[in-house]
Amino acid sequence: MKLAQKIYLYLGCIFIVAMTIFGVFSYQRESVELETDTIHDVVVLGRGFAAAVSHVWLSNGEERAMKIIHDVNNGKFHIKVRWVWLDDTSVPRFCPQVDRRVLRNLEVLPFLIARGCRLNGQDAIFAYFPVRTTSSRPGALELSASLNYLHRQSRVNAWRLSLVVVLLLVAVGLLMWHVGQRMVGQRMQQLVRFARQLGQGQLDNRLCLEGDDEIADLCLEMNQMAEQLQEAKEHLLSENEARIATLEQLRHTERLVTLGKLSSGLAHELGTPLNVISGRARLIEDEDMEHDEVVENAAIIRQQTERVTRIIRQMLDYARRTSPQRTRVNLRELIEQVVVILQHNARKQAVEIVVSGLIEKAPEIFVDYGQIQQVVTNLLMNGLQAMPQGGRLEIRLTVGVYSPPAAGHYKPVPCAVIMVLDNGPGLADEVLERVFEPFYTTKGVGQGTGLGLSIAREIVVEHGGWITAANIEGETGACFTVYLPLEEGNDEAPRNDS
Repeated sequence: MKLAQKIYLYLGCIFIVAMTIFGVFSYQRESVELETDTIHDVVVLGRGFAAAVSHVWLSNGEERAMKIIHDVNNGKFHIKVRWVWLDDTSVPRFCPQVDRRVLRNLEVLPFLIARGCRLNGQDAIFAYFPVRTTSSRPGALELSASLNYLHRQSRVNAWRLSLVVVLLLVAVGLLMWHVGQRMVGQRMQQLVRFARQLGQGQLDNRLCLEGDDEIADLCLEMNQMAEQLQEAKEHLLSENEARIATLEQLRHTERLVTLGKLSSGLAHELGTPLNVISGRARLIEDEDMEHDEVVENAAIIRQQTERVTRIIRQMLDYARRTSPQRTRVNLRELIEQVVVILQHNARKQAVEIVVSGLIEKAPEIFVDYGQIQQVVTNLLMNGLQAMPQGGRLEIRLTVGVYSPPAAGHYKPVPCAVIMVLDNGPGLADEVLERVFEPFYTTKGVGQGTGLGLSIAREIVVEHGGWITAANIEGETGACFTVYLPLEEGNDEAPRNDS
């Protein structure tokens, strides 16, 4: 509609300018034509009336001729007639109203046309016709037509023309508005709605506009663009699905690699309760055992069986490949379960695993349990591998308000923070720059895939967070920090400047 209004405004301005120019020229032309017609009328009337006055003067005398001239002026004609003497200006009544020097040409001309001013101050056209009389003095008829009458008539015609122009402008404007609304306004509104639908992702819609103009061509191009976007969207969806499937396979593979590293610890963890179960079962086989002792041994066997079941279930849960599914997770419980799985490997390497930070009021966040479990496991395994001669591995859980690194335009957000600190040799500068790159590893051949930290970072990013790696200032060792945004609606987290 706005385009139609602009077209109407531009064409209306052009029409007004054109009609104004036409009106000015018409006004000037009509003024000239009216003046020419008036002069013609004066000449025709003057010739005839001069002949009549000359005849009356010659036949009936001067008095009769003057009376005829006087009677003519009593009519309602806009042309006034006077008798003037050409040789004397002493009597104003018979004095010409133009310069006498101009009238000298009457000696050789049948009549004379000149411009001048009447006695009442009005501009007028004067015509002088010599009249043959009985007097020896030269005389003439003076006919004058007021130019004010001509101007008034021109103004009337100009007003009529202006009225016609206004009516034409209104009629043409209404016609242009109707045509513009149908041919431009409505069609452009349909294109705007269609473009909005495309912007909202409704790529399966199509628009059909009839016509053989630029708007119809634009509609055709937008339909083709929608088809191309839909094809590109479907292609991206298929590629994304393939990427997700590949990524999930890599994640599962990394979990199995980690599980393989934990297998020795699993065997040891299961060996102890199995030995207890076997020994207690042999004691029960002794027929001399009292009833109370049998009940006690049976209870011990049940406890150890539950312990074995719990260890196996944890291992199976870690190794099982599941589709991503977010639930509300208590991070403290998740961390403790990972520590249980890694506890034997830590003891075997003389590494002490310490859990610190929030204990009583651990944050609950909406995440995929298995994926965050894999992140924590990868970071702890990385810390254990950094301390083959033993040491201290701390996993610290806090809450604070942070901004993503190198993204100052983002607002700070409350986050649950998981820090894994070791007192190993730390990370070299070149390692820090590439530590999260896929397949990058400092371990020997067959000791690592180089995917653990890369997969951990990708999982954290998918959860809206970020992960950093740095060396501990003033001490030996490295620190990996995971930031997981808390969902909206949680209580405001305290500011943590550590």
